[in-house]
Amino acid sequence: MALKLNERYPGRFNSPSTDYPQGSFKNRTTPVAKDGSYLEKDWANDKEGFFQSLLSAAVIAANGSVDKVGSSQYFDAIKQVIKDTGTSWAKVTGTPSTMVGYGIVLPTKLQAEAGTDNSLPMTPLRVAQYVDTKLGQATETVLGIVRKASSIEALAGTDDTGVLTPSKNKAVLDARGLWATSKVTTDLDAELTTGFYSASGPAIVPGGGLFQVLNTRSGGDSRWQGQLLMGISSSRILYRSKGNYAGAFSPVVEFYSTGNCYLVGASVGFYRETAPPGFLKENGAAVSRTTYAELFALIGTRYGAGDGSTTFNVPDSRALFTRALDDGKNIDTGRVVGSTQAQSIQSHNHVILTKAFNFSFSAPGGGSAPGGSMTGATEATGGTETRPANIAKLYCIKF
Repeated sequence: MALKLNERYPGRFNSPSTDYPQGSFKNRTTPVAKDGSYLEKDWANDKEGFFQSLLSAAVIAANGSVDKVGSSQYFDAIKQVIKDTGTSWAKVTGTPSTMVGYGIVLPTKLQAEAGTDNSLPMTPLRVAQYVDTKLGQATETVLGIVRKASSIEALAGTDDTGVLTPSKNKAVLDARGLWATSKVTTDLDAELTTGFYSASGPAIVPGGGLFQVLNTRSGGDSRWQGQLLMGISSSRILYRSKGNYAGAFSPVVEFYSTGNCYLVGASVGFYRETAPPGFLKENGAAVSRTTYAELFALIGTRYGAGDGSTTFNVPDSRALFTRALDDGKNIDTGRVVGSTQAQSIQSHNHVILTKAFNFSFSAPGGGSAPGGSMTGATEATGGTETRPANIAKLYCIKF
């Protein structure tokens, strides 16, 4: 039994403390005083023999310090002896430390992987083995286990096995200007990352302005890139791209402006001296077959072959009126789109009636008859051409 020394021997032992919860020995104050602990030789040696045997069996040398709770060589010796003899703690305490110790039967690995038994408990190991068997890497068509993508993988956008958390998804969209704000730039040539940009007065846009720009790239190849510019300070929509232009952007094309949208090849008259974005003056100039590939595919060399290999000519509508194609109506026959006609006046005659003189002649039986009529040519009058009242515009063709 465990004695409470201070209660069993009042005044002879120290009161309980953290180091000695059951009390501890103390010395007498004088050789003849009776206020110290009892210590009979046989009783003390009996206990001392047991503790010294423990140290010897555990091969632990006494360190000269007094044992206490939390720092006891004797307790260490007991644990070492248990370990050396292979005795389980459960045998020492009489309490099982495993489910098997309580008589519980556990499933085998095969039983766990089969997942058909409904009576045996699963250990963490068996659960992991079952999951590994039933759930592999998830794909688009197969359920399975997926891992979270790292921040580097999320921003690179090249991994196809990890998943994005809401936080990483926001980081990706933020990096591309697609979450809450767009990157502000004035040099769209320098922007290579797919995303939205706010461009203030970009040099590529005649007249400038404030634009929201969707910048796209094909993979990591900066030679294949497109930019859609949508006006914020106006209703203009423009586009340019690169890919077939030796790494340079094509001329910017304005295909919507204040409600007007035109197809390639459209001829439009403008009250301005320069061609707007997306248009070329109809002045017969030779232009690049590559830069204006869509227009060249539409009209070819109908208005001139340019240098015969790299350029072609646009129509020349300067100082000419426009006439609708006859297209089978048989009024202006023999015409094709883009053909021109010289000025002409339809053939006609004029009748001149004169009443400004009198004459007489003899008639049979006597008498005279007044008046008469005649025909003749008029004098030339008018300018250098035949024209109606008109207004001048700059005609341009959409490319």
